[in-house]
Amino acid sequence: MLSRHDIQIPKTVVLHPENQSTPRGNWAFPACSSGRQLVLPRRGQGRQPKRTREQLKILFEDSDLVVAQEFLPTTFDWRIGILNRKPIYACKYFMAENHWQIIHQDSNGDSDYGKYETIPVELAPRRARGAALQGRQLIGDGLYGVDVKESNKKFYVIEVKRQPEYRRRR
Repeated sequence: MLSRHDIQIPKTVVLHPENQSTPRGNWAFPACSSGRQLVLPRRGQGRQPKRTREQLKILFEDSDLVVAQEFLPTTFDWRIGILNRKPIYACKYFMAENHWQIIHQDSNGDSDYGKYETIPVELAPRRARGAALQGRQLIGDGLYGVDVKESNKKFYVIEVKRQPEYRRRR
């Protein structure tokens, strides 16, 4: 939906068992996978195709679809909080030490979290706020947290999350 509305996102394809070959173009093989997401680094930074096939096989055991997404290296991601079409907070979420994500969970289930820094929203880059507002406007009113990644002087919407995430009780 974001790309259909010309909002900048990382290169992304949805894979299924019949199209699980590595995405074509300037993509390499995955550095890692998380949940149902396969993250692909830029050409020259990846691993062997065998690793890709192994990861896809595991992911397809739990899901019919897998999101494959270009890896954009950064030291932190922005989270811009938006309430009813107005940015109300900005936070930098730093990557866990020696890891590509904010949370690094090892094989024992132990987690290492990156640091975070909340700043006045007006001090966040104007383009980060703008990208967040564009992404949120496609979803609806309410309280949203929009994750934005800054890479090579470009701002990419990574995710739009309704906040707080909760389930209604019946």
